[in-house]
Amino acid sequence: PTFIVLKLMVLNQLGQTKDWQNASQRAFLGFPGINSIQLEVARAALRLGHLDVAEKELKVLLNRDKSLIKARTALAELYARTNKEVNRQKQLLLSLSDTVSPADQLGFLKDHGKAIASLGRLAEADKLWIFCLDQAKKARRPHDALACARAALEAYFWLAPVEKWPAWIKRME
Repeated sequence: PTFIVLKLMVLNQLGQTKDWQNASQRAFLGFPGINSIQLEVARAALRLGHLDVAEKELKVLLNRDKSLIKARTALAELYARTNKEVNRQKQLLLSLSDTVSPADQLGFLKDHGKAIASLGRLAEADKLWIFCLDQAKKARRPHDALACARAALEAYFWLAPVEKWPAWIKRME
């Protein structure tokens, strides 16, 4: 299953969404109990706009393993896309609970910020990244702080006027 998951990740990164979906579904039939494969099925469905399928698969995954932060991140993105703010915020709060490792909390904040920014909600994403940066500093996790700042700068590069970039450059100092 490890090489299958790697293949699925490569198809995702290459933007071959339909192939990714088909390969994910075939892999899931062969390995129905492997969370990482079921996660790829759900993420491919989410990308293709099959939101009901994605939500169902993500909920099954989270019922089986509540600590699967990538599933929680995808479900929060789905709820953001469908304007189910109460559900999205619930996923945010669950991802920040004491039972979630600092690395997973920071990863959620970074990735959810990217998802929110991709929906045109840069100001909200900015708040997530600032919180991520602050939490990473408190947890003495400089790599995670840098990852959050990098996500913010990438979004600002594409979505914000140049005049707004210096605020994030200053935060990185």
